Amino acid sequence: MVILLDYRLVGFWNVQTKQTIKVSEIREEIIPENRICTLEQAEVYVKSVESFMEDMESEERARDNHLMIGHKMRNM
Repeated sequence: MVILLDYRLVGFWNVQTKQTIKVSEIREEIIPENRICTLEQAEVYVKSVESFMEDMESEERARDNHLMIGHKMRNM
């Protein structure tokens, strides 16, 4: 089985200003001279972020399960 994922960037979130920036608003500024990485580098970055998020979700689920078990044991 092959699963193809299609990513399309529609906006950015500036964590410092907590402001959303739409790609359509800055399209004219998206030029090769302003790029900070290649598409291949961006793909590696996206995959590493996905893996990190999956790990975080697994740890969170494990922590939540541990808390639920501890809560149930105290209520027995």
